[in-house]
Amino acid sequence: MNMLDYNASMKFARKEGVAIGRDEGVAIGVEKGILQTARKMKAKGFNTAVICEITDLSEREIEGLDIDG
Repeated sequence: MNMLDYNASMKFARKEGVAIGRDEGVAIGVEKGILQTARKMKAKGFNTAVICEITDLSEREIEGLDIDG
């Protein structure tokens, strides 16, 4: 019985780990996409206030963006 419990626990832990890793990966991807969009908008000369409104980034974050990459 102990072996069955152990195997079930390990299977659950792997499944949870994958789900958490996937969620973190999605969050990182979304953040990178927002930053990429803000960089493009800044490079095109969009007003900082407009970029803030669209991306939900702060003025400080937008001013700190390197538009070259």
